[in-house]
Amino acid sequence: MGESDRVRSNTRKLGEFDKVRGNNSHMAKSDRVRSKFSHLGESYRDKGTYRMTGESERMRSDTSDISESDRVRSNNRQMGESDSVRSNTSHMGESDRVRSNNIHMGESDRVRSNKR
Repeated sequence: MGESDRVRSNTRKLGEFDKVRGNNSHMAKSDRVRSKFSHLGESYRDKGTYRMTGESERMRSDTSDISESDRVRSNNRQMGESDSVRSNTSHMGESDRVRSNNIHMGESDRVRSNKR
């Protein structure tokens, strides 16, 4: 089957992203969609393959004034893949704890002390 079908079926049964989406249920629907797809690479977003049936119908109705792939692309273009994931989950869980542990020293300091 096509690439979009394969990716869509993978997203459906991805446990971790379901959990993240549930924790983000207070966000706007477009933000939930963005965090759900944020693990996909640039090339997938660039192809504009959000024009698939099912899941994307909801997103298309939210962004009816502009093409849905453009909206997701422009939202994610400003920051790297890992940044967008971290910012979407910054109010909870693992990334918060790890980051707060590192706040007292810069990233380079931490790397240097690990290499000693």
